[in-house]
Amino acid sequence: MVIQAGMNFIPDPAAIKDVFERRLLKVDAEIKSRFPAILGERSLRWITFGDDTMIGAIFVSPADFDRVQSYQQKNWHPFPGLVTTDPNQPAAFRLDKSRFIYIQSCDVAGFSFSLGRDCTLLLVDHTQEITTTEAGKLKYTLPLAYFVTFGDEITPSNIYEQLDALVAHSVEKWTTIEPTK
Repeated sequence: MVIQAGMNFIPDPAAIKDVFERRLLKVDAEIKSRFPAILGERSLRWITFGDDTMIGAIFVSPADFDRVQSYQQKNWHPFPGLVTTDPNQPAAFRLDKSRFIYIQSCDVAGFSFSLGRDCTLLLVDHTQEITTTEAGKLKYTLPLAYFVTFGDEITPSNIYEQLDALVAHSVEKWTTIEPTK
């Protein structure tokens, strides 16, 4: 898919919230006990963002929520060094036409993910460390994050269905793992 000039895709927070409520938040306690701990938080917050190349939704702690708001007020990227769709940006991981990628407990110093077209990525407990000119040296951990990029198969007309499929995939992974005793 070629994104047309001037398309200016803006993610629909209500559509993302609907996916999360159906798949992650309105489940019984026994199933939810197998989910990442962040989903059991009382004041659950996530940040959504996107453009003509991708959408992302990241669950954050209250401290990270405050940091993100501060960065957004300064027009800085809310998650420096985490993800880019620029294929020329050096990164620890480059994904292209990759679906249902699940990465857990990863630590990256430097730029983490360069996402190509038609990708769906799930991160659990990802730690990012990077030095930026604006904020200096940063280290933050993302308890849970979902990313979907546009391409030939993932388009504005089906992106929320793709997000829904990625979230369903994560639930399937968590519920098929035997609980730790």
